[in-house]
Amino acid sequence: MIWVLIHLMDIAFFACFIILFARVVLPLVGADPYNPIVQFIYRITEPLLAPLRRWTIAGNLDFSPMAVMVILMIARELIMRVLYALL
Repeated sequence: MIWVLIHLMDIAFFACFIILFARVVLPLVGADPYNPIVQFIYRITEPLLAPLRRWTIAGNLDFSPMAVMVILMIARELIMRVLYALL
């Protein structure tokens, strides 16, 4: 049962990381903001990015996606260590 939880958590963290990466890449490739997939990605990631955006904006650069990715990696590592310790 713990193995299933470990794999599900790992997949969830990976999916979050990929969606955040897509959010960073979409403006660079000139994606249509009216595309339903683009709108979905923006709606999903905005609750994660908005709280950090107040502290991480430096001029025109927005470092909130990078900050959220670092937080996700740290959280994943901590949670995985706890789950592996339960085995």
